[in-house]
Parts: sequence; C-alpha cells; structure tokens
Amino acid sequence: MFEPIIRLISGKLKNEVDEIYANRIIRTFAISLISVFIPIFLLKHNFSLRLAILYIFYMFFFLLVFSFVVVRLQKRIGLKHCLFISIFFLAIYLSLILFLSDVISGFSPIMKSIYVFLLGLTLGLNLAFYWMPINILFSSDVKDHIGINVGLLAALPSLTAGIAPLIGGLIITHNVNVLMIITLVLLIISIMPLFFTKEKKYAKMVNINKSMIKNNKGLILGYIIQGAVTSMMWLWAIIVFRLIGTYMSVAYISTLESLSIALVSIGIGLAIEKYNKTRLFRIGVVFNSVVYILVFFVVNSKNVYLLSILMGSIIGMYVLPLFAATCRMAEHNPGFMIFREIWLSVGRLPLLLLALIIPLNYSLLIAAAVLLIGGLANIGK
Repeated sequence: MFEPIIRLISGKLKNEVDEIYANRIIRTFAISLISVFIPIFLLKHNFSLRLAILYIFYMFFFLLVFSFVVVRLQKRIGLKHCLFISIFFLAIYLSLILFLSDVISGFSPIMKSIYVFLLGLTLGLNLAFYWMPINILFSSDVKDHIGINVGLLAALPSLTAGIAPLIGGLIITHNVNVLMIITLVLLIISIMPLFFTKEKKYAKMVNINKSMIKNNKGLILGYIIQGAVTSMMWLWAIIVFRLIGTYMSVAYISTLESLSIALVSIGIGLAIEKYNKTRLFRIGVVFNSVVYILVFFVVNSKNVYLLSILMGSIIGMYVLPLFAATCRMAEHNPGFMIFREIWLSVGRLPLLLLALIIPLNYSLLIAAAVLLIGGLANIGK
C-alpha cells in the first residue's frame, strides 16, 4: 500500500500512476495557495457578493463547456499536451489578478462584471484542460486495488493542500503578486513528471445515449450530489470570510478541511476494497447533509472550525467510492468522464443560481435538506 509513497519520496517513479500522484501533489499545493482566496479577494476589493458567486458559477459553467472541446482535441494532440495547454490558460488567469490587483477596486460596475466573467472563463478553461485529461489517464492506468489507489490520490495531495492555504494566506496578506508568480512556477513543474511516459490519445469516445443514462441512474444521482456539495464548499468559504473577516481565517478553515480529508481518505480507500461502496456513499451523504444543515446555525468562530473538520472527515465517504466506481466504468470507455462532468454540473450550477437569489445560509440549508432526504431514502438499499 505504501510502495507508491516510498517511490515518490525517492523520486523513482515506476509508472504513469506514480506520475499522476507526483503531478497531483505539486499542482494541488500550487492551486491551494490561491484558489480559495479568489472570491474573498473580490470581496476585499469592493466587489459585491453577487459577483463573487457569479465568478464561481462562470468557472464551473466553462469547465463543463470546454470539457467537450478537450475530448475532441486530445484525439489530435494527446491528453498530456492538453494538460500542458491548461497552464497557458492559468497564466492568463493569474495575469488578470497580477497586473490589475491595484486598480480593480476603482472599476465601474460594468468593468467589474466583465472582469469577473474573464476570471471565470480563464479558470474554467484551465480546469477543463486539466481535469478531463488527468481523470482519463488515471482511470486507464489504475487496474488493481482501485480503492487504495483512489484513497492515495485523495490523501497525498490533501496533505500538501493542508499546508498551502496557510502559506498562501500569509503571502496574499502582504503581496498578491508574489503569490501568483510562485503558483505559476509550481504548476509548470507539476506537468513535467507526466511526460516521463509516452503520450496517450483516444480516437474513439463512446457517445452519450439513452442507454448510458438508463443503466447508470445510481451514478448520475451520485454525481449530482457531489456537484452540489462542491458548490456548497465554495460558498462555505465565503460564509467563513463574512463571519470572521480575514484571509488567514479562510486559510485555517481550508487547512483543517484538507488535513481531515488526508487522514480519512486512506481508511476510506481500504474500506472500498472490503465493503459495499454504495452503502458508504449513502451514509456519507447523510452525514454531510447534517453538517451543512448545522451551518445554518453557526454563530461563532469555534463552530466554524469544528464544522470544517467534520466536512473534511466526511467528504471522502461519498466522493471516493463514487470515483472508484467511475474509474471502473471509464477504464474501457474514457468517454464516461465527460458523462460524469455533465451530471456534476447539474448539481453545481443550480445551487449557485439559488445562492444568487436567496441568502447564502438559506441556500445551503435547502440544498442540505434535499440531500439528506435523498440519502435517508436510499441508505438501506
């Protein structure tokens, strides 16, 4: 089980899965330096709450749209070259922050809307050109002990993600430009291990049809739930900032969540090998829903930190079994990853639209209640 960790420490990468671990560790650290702070960065520079939520919506929307482009483009240039292109889009994204951070507070309302749109567009492009290829590569290479490998894929990057927000929070408090440059350099380094093995292209991707939907209703529900929870976690960071009011408070919360995920993920990976994945998923959804219902009643910083630990501890119970099942489906049908992305978006986007209409804590309460009812209705099946 710990052989991949030993190989990563020694630098002796054995196969493409090891390369993906190395990439994920470095990239997650780099992204975690900045990602959670961007909506907060906008709020700090006198952008409205509505625009901060729209930024998240645009990001996820363009992630979905351009995932289809990536699936087609990889047939010509390969998956790993798509990954390399993702850095170009992230460089544009970081440049928008790097060169405009001193002037955006004075933007007109129209300019602020355009700026938020461009941030969401460029980050969505980056995510599409990264996540679609990396997920296809992982699912095509991981053969045996898929539960353990999925657990390690979550745990190892989460360890570095636990440290990164604290470092990022300290740097961004003094100089956002330095933080952007460090992030970009690390992301370029993260791509290098993937080119130790040959490029991969898939000429044929199975088209999404009615039978695929009919035969995978359980997975579809799982993706919708996971997508909704992803949006809930982004909105949670905004709630924390509005409650406590500093970059470092958000950094501490992100660190607690990441370290909790790391500690629990390996255990969940082992459980996937032995126990019913569907049951694990449903229990995790119920517990997670309860935690987000409690968010509605948060009144002080102590509750915030406790809830964040619970969120990180529980998330692996439903995300990892779901991803393990997805990898088995995508091993011989890489097109299944785009099928997954569609239904993740069905969970992500409506919740963000809801948060634009009603207060944040009420939108989280409604989403959590719906997930809880669904989880309780299926927990024994």
